[in-house]
Amino acid sequence: MNSLPDGSFKDQKTLLTVFGALEIAGGAICLLFVPLMLLGQVAARYSPHTPVYPMKMMIAPIFLYLLLGAGAIWLGVGSILAKRWARALLLILGWMGLVMGVFSALFFILGFGAMKSLMMESMSQAQAQSGSKVQIPEAMIYFILGFSALFSFFIYVVIPGALVLVYRGKDVKRTCETRNPAPSWTDACPLPVLALVLLNACALFSLPWIACYSFIIPIFGVIFHGAAGAAIWAFITVVALALACGLYRLQKWAWAGTLLIYAFFGLSGVVTFHRIDFSEMYRLMGMPDALIPHSLDLFFKSPAYTAMLGFGFLVWIGYVLWVRKYFFGKSAE
Repeated sequence: MNSLPDGSFKDQKTLLTVFGALEIAGGAICLLFVPLMLLGQVAARYSPHTPVYPMKMMIAPIFLYLLLGAGAIWLGVGSILAKRWARALLLILGWMGLVMGVFSALFFILGFGAMKSLMMESMSQAQAQSGSKVQIPEAMIYFILGFSALFSFFIYVVIPGALVLVYRGKDVKRTCETRNPAPSWTDACPLPVLALVLLNACALFSLPWIACYSFIIPIFGVIFHGAAGAAIWAFITVVALALACGLYRLQKWAWAGTLLIYAFFGLSGVVTFHRIDFSEMYRLMGMPDALIPHSLDLFFKSPAYTAMLGFGFLVWIGYVLWVRKYFFGKSAE
């Protein structure tokens, strides 16, 4: 790695190019999943013993992989070009992934028993539909769960950890600033606040996803769907986008509104997971009865899931309180 003319830091253009290429490759893999999912859906329709998901339920994951693929390629190109906005966004995504990884690891440890029961029932249902009478070895369940844990560790810990390690580096930051001296839109907002902006803005992208599931939304144990659910989701989207704009401009009302909205839906989630019938909720989404495991309530209402939901709610509220300094403290002056 060569030093730039001022000699004050090492040029990390090569490192940014390598990671950018990896991100583009990851995006291409995400896009590849789209035709594979469509082929799987077509193949399942020609197999009399294979359960087939309604096509509208396949639109949501297809949209997600398209979004992930296009986003990864866009960020990868930005990294190769040493763009300031790409470094900022990749650093934010890295930290988000690490937080998700920690929660996933804790949940796997605490909720192993509930996950095992749910998986055994799901596999038994699939066997019953196919007419197979072969008993599923318990060792296979442990193998699948273990493989899932390792895969999740790679996706939610190794990859985001590498992003944080690379893009938080001072030399990487100086390289992007030197090669692209003009201020970027990400420079106008502190990165911890920008993370909230991006999360609120995601409400716009959630609409196509949630539309595939009949606009279902449970609030304090009451399940809304259809026209009522669509109206609620439209209202939430408008509010979230307004808050995103206000947060980006470091408006105090936007921070207060974000705290209230997150507290409302956090408490609603804790209450909802204890009150609703999850099998009924999946039916309202359009899931066929044959594909709904009866142990869903056991899984979602398990002590491990409840503890993680409550802990996640407290951590999230704590984060919003922590960024308050950018709106009311010395950082806001």
